[in-house]
Amino acid sequence: MAYVIYFGYIVETLLKQITMIKKLLLLILSVSAINFYSQDSDQSDINGASVDKSVFEIVLGTDMVLFTNAAIALETKLANRGALRTELGVWAGTLRSDDGPQDFIFVPKIQVEPRWYYNIEKRKSNGKEISKNSANFLTPSISIVTHDFKTMLLCYSLKWGMRRVVSEHFNYGFGIGFGLINFRYEVGNSSDNILIPFPDLQMRIGYTF
Repeated sequence: MAYVIYFGYIVETLLKQITMIKKLLLLILSVSAINFYSQDSDQSDINGASVDKSVFEIVLGTDMVLFTNAAIALETKLANRGALRTELGVWAGTLRSDDGPQDFIFVPKIQVEPRWYYNIEKRKSNGKEISKNSANFLTPSISIVTHDFKTMLLCYSLKWGMRRVVSEHFNYGFGIGFGLINFRYEVGNSSDNILIPFPDLQMRIGYTF
């Protein structure tokens, strides 16, 4: 229960701090995704190809090369080629501070991606595996990472990726893209807000149920 409250506070803090520009960006991404998926749903599927209704898994991998990521993830069907992926997990890794020593970090993370599996029909037509959403995808990605409520990372990116199953339960995938990190922190009575461009590189190994 405490863990759920912790993540609820993260989301509440994000909504309080987000600017009008970010609200507009999120609105544009949401409307674009809904519009695209609506059009996709209206198209007839000649070969019956579609993403799975839901995929639940445990994943382990890396983010931005620097951090180990462990999470539970759920993908829910939005349309024949569209799925909403939500990850709830932790980042673990080391960071070097200005005075030299390395600090180990272990922080919660929430990530949301409305994925478009654009080649799932082609893969089925070619006789390739499409179960568990085994296809290539494009997606905007939004992540929230926080350390102590005074330090928060908001990561926005656009990404291309792929996902493949290797057995009934195991799969692997990776993604590559580019985005911005909004780094917010408070020290004493002062605070700052920094935007940093970053390459969004992800690798995942998953176990589906």
